[in-house]
Amino acid sequence: MPNYLIIGAQKSGTSSLFYYLSQHPQVRNSSRKEVHYFDKNYKKPLLWYKQFFPYKFQVNKGTAIGEATPNYLFHPFAPYRIKKILHDVRMIVLLRNPTERVFSQYFQALRKNKETKPLLESLLEEEIWEKEILEKLERDEYYYPENAHVLYKARSRYVEQLKRYFDIFDKKQILILSSKELLHKPNETLKKVCEFLEIDTNFYLREITLHNVATNKTDVPYEVIEYLNNYFKLYNEALFELIGFQIDW
Repeated sequence: MPNYLIIGAQKSGTSSLFYYLSQHPQVRNSSRKEVHYFDKNYKKPLLWYKQFFPYKFQVNKGTAIGEATPNYLFHPFAPYRIKKILHDVRMIVLLRNPTERVFSQYFQALRKNKETKPLLESLLEEEIWEKEILEKLERDEYYYPENAHVLYKARSRYVEQLKRYFDIFDKKQILILSSKELLHKPNETLKKVCEFLEIDTNFYLREITLHNVATNKTDVPYEVIEYLNNYFKLYNEALFELIGFQIDW
C-alpha cells in the first residue's frame, strides 16, 4: 500500500513531480499515475487498488511507495476515505497561482473537446453547475460528475480544500509546495520532498522534462485576469493564514 500520495492541485505540476520521484532509487510508484481510488473508484474493493503497487517482497524497508491523483485535494470525501485506509500516509500538495491554474484547466478542457463556451461565460456560469454537483453528492457520495471540468474557480479555492485535510490529519503529514518553486528550482524542491519522505536527499535530476504541458494556450483578456484576481484575493489571504506562510505567486 502507498505510504505517500500527491493529492493536488490539478494543473499544478503533479505529473512532473510524480515522474521526477519515479527516478529516485528509493521510490516505487503506482503503475499508472492517477489511480483515482479515493474519488472515482472507491466502490471497488481494496484489492483493486492494491494491484497498482509492488508486492512486499519487491520493496525494501524505507521505500517510498506512492501515487498521484490531483483530484483527491478537491473531492469532498477523499480525505475521510484516505484517513480510514491510510491513516499514517504522507501527502504532498502542489499549489499554483489560482488564476493561472484556472486558465490551464480551461485550455485543457478545450483540447479534450469538453468545453465550447468562452472562458468568462464559463466562469460566470460555474456557480450554477457547482450547486447542482454538490447537491447530487449530498444525495449520493459515490456520484462522480462527468462535467467536473466546469468547476474552474472552485478547484482554485485551496483554503477550503486544505481545511478538510487539516481537520482530520496531523499537519506534519502534509507538505505544501509552490508549483512555481518546482518549475524553477526542481532539484531544490525535490530535496524538500525527499526529506519529507525520509529518503536519500542526495538524489539529483540530471535532465528536467516537464510533463502534461499545454500546447493550445492563447492570450487571456485583461478583464478576465482582473476578475479572477479579485475573486481569489480573500481566498488567498485565508489560505496563507491557514498554512502559516505566504506563497510567492
